[in-house]
Amino acid sequence: MRRAEIDADLAPMGRDPEYRAEVLQMEAEFAVAQWEALQTVETQT
Repeated sequence: MRRAEIDADLAPMGRDPEYRAEVLQMEAEFAVAQWEALQTVETQT
């Protein structure tokens, strides 16, 4: 039940173009950091 309430509260954020753009930007930045971390781990093994 609580999960449905939280999902309902967050749903408008998913439709907000500014919020979506910000999330996509953060995702792109995080992807670079993930790739760098993977390369670091692979060179250490």
